[in-house]
Amino acid sequence: MRRTSLVVTGVAFLFLSIAVVLSSCGGGGGGNNKPTPNPSSLTGTWYGYLLDNGGILHILQVTVNANNTITGELVDNSATGITHTIAPVSGYPQLFSLQGSDNSKSGFYVDSSFTYAVSVDPTPALVVLQKGATNLPNYSTSDAVGTWSGFEVVVDGNMNLVETYTSTATVLQNLTLTVNNKYGNTTGTITQFPPYGAFNATVTLPGNIAGSGVILMSADKSFAGGLACPNSAASIADCSCSAWKKQ
Repeated sequence: MRRTSLVVTGVAFLFLSIAVVLSSCGGGGGGNNKPTPNPSSLTGTWYGYLLDNGGILHILQVTVNANNTITGELVDNSATGITHTIAPVSGYPQLFSLQGSDNSKSGFYVDSSFTYAVSVDPTPALVVLQKGATNLPNYSTSDAVGTWSGFEVVVDGNMNLVETYTSTATVLQNLTLTVNNKYGNTTGTITQFPPYGAFNATVTLPGNIAGSGVILMSADKSFAGGLACPNSAASIADCSCSAWKKQ
């Protein structure tokens, strides 16, 4: 188990509900005018990070089968015994919903190549996975430096999609962060928890609102999923979730 404190200030109770995956528009997502793919496009083994609702970082592996089920769920190499059924979200070609054998519900967003995924549920917890990966390397702060682009998603308190929009993020060598979207700029600084691909962020949101966030990185360091919330957040409806590819 990889233990480190990664809880977002003031919003730890809603961490996975980041359901930013409830939209697939923006950076690599799809609009309603695009066909919905068969979930079998997801077939393979996925590997990466799970940040649970207690702020503990774990290693997660799942197997997606051609019959639209997820089996072989391993958390820190221990079988959970939980399976999931996958269903496409109509009109959103990169968005899927998961129904667990434990009655859990979550979203599963994939990039246009069906190689990377961000998954969230209302427990809450945040997951970033890469298909075909078999291990997680050591990461450094330099891995975050550069320009990232993708999309953000906002949902209401019932996890219904409110909106999705494109965004870009730039991280400089001094680890200052600037995110630009249609609402303006979010600025701040990030802090790594070495040697893991996990970063906390202290940010100022558009409107000069103090906030915080967390970012998880894929095994090959080219994809990241994150959540940003004002410090006063009362629910997931106050937050936005991001999915970015490194440029």
